[in-house]
Amino acid sequence: MLNPVGMFDFRGLSAEHTFFKKALDKFGIEMQVVRGKDNKFKSAVEPYLYEKMSPASKEQTTLYLATIWNHVLKQISDARKISIDQLNEYANSVMTFRTAETAKKVHFFDNLKYRDQVLADLRSLSGLKVNADIPIVTISEYDKIPAESKAKALIKAKIAVVYAEGEIDTGSGSSPHDINSKDVSQGIREARIDTTVKAIVLRVNSPGGSAFGSEVIWREVKLAQEVKPVVVSMGDYAASGGYYISTPAAVIVASPTTITGSIGVFGTIPNFGELLNNKIGITFDRVMTNEHSDMPSITRKMTPFETNLMQSYVESTYGIFLSHVADGRKMSTASVDSIGQGRVWSGVNAKTNHLIDDFGGLKEALKIAADKAGIKEYRIKELPKLKDPFTEILKNFSVRMQAKMMESVMGKTYDYWKNFSREANAKGIYTRMPFNVDIN
Repeated sequence: MLNPVGMFDFRGLSAEHTFFKKALDKFGIEMQVVRGKDNKFKSAVEPYLYEKMSPASKEQTTLYLATIWNHVLKQISDARKISIDQLNEYANSVMTFRTAETAKKVHFFDNLKYRDQVLADLRSLSGLKVNADIPIVTISEYDKIPAESKAKALIKAKIAVVYAEGEIDTGSGSSPHDINSKDVSQGIREARIDTTVKAIVLRVNSPGGSAFGSEVIWREVKLAQEVKPVVVSMGDYAASGGYYISTPAAVIVASPTTITGSIGVFGTIPNFGELLNNKIGITFDRVMTNEHSDMPSITRKMTPFETNLMQSYVESTYGIFLSHVADGRKMSTASVDSIGQGRVWSGVNAKTNHLIDDFGGLKEALKIAADKAGIKEYRIKELPKLKDPFTEILKNFSVRMQAKMMESVMGKTYDYWKNFSREANAKGIYTRMPFNVDIN
């Protein structure tokens, strides 16, 4: 159903990348980038190097966007009995700005009704009197049905569900929206040691982040897999570091539209020298005990020696990433590299490339975990454990209030500032997706 004057959005998908190169040049800021020599698809750093997408970036974006769109079209076609060719014609004609009546005529909707009419229908179907309250069940309530009985509570066998959602940090826990690698790895360790936990489901919804933090979590997943089944359930995305931590699992389950892969490494060191020296008039002088004691410095350009040193470190980290994937997925490193190089894949492509095993959500992952553990009845143990609720509420409130204030002042440009600020404050080597996914 659709409101008689409602708007129906059907015009295809688009992915827009933002580039800062010209702005950085105007301010006199040089972003010094080091990435794997073959990581041509690792386009996270391209906004600081170019003014438009590289051919490799455009190629991978075109592929995963088309894959997702084709999956969406197939589901709509099957459900609404509209051919895929016809659906594409509707998208090309920008159905978004057609009337609700037009959308109904071409079978996107069955009826056009106002809210009061829908509520009246619900009362009629439920045998309720006119204007009677409708006993609505919320999603959270529905999720708990059937409620755990006493018999269920007595079941000793458990499956631990460990949540890894957000960017992966080094373990500092500086942001409540990031994955604290220390907390997540501790949760996996707890599930591994607990003899009543027969299997682990790692729920990953992450674009990646710190290479160090990813390695910390990877280690615990590997140790856990050696003693009990570990199944990864991927959410909207599990790319770069998000894929890194998934590799030791026995089974990886994802959605056809999950964004994953992005097997690649990069590091960035901004050089504010020209901005500070020539544009603002701030100069620097230093005394060092050794030749490169101040490395890395954001007030000067890296020397060729330092650039080569960083390059070798990035190459080494990429090699480790490749070996983890090769070991976990039973592939050669050459095969992994051929589908790696920072390339982003949709779930459909990832299954073809053997980066994942099957399609499904958390429910399917739990079933696979139970089957592998040889159990039919179990309880769920969620990890990591929540910290002191009052402290967490205050911390989250403070962070969110700051974000809301910035967003209210900056409007739509807030997202650009947030992304640039994150990269400008990045420390260490990163296994992170090339961009934030916001498909329209």
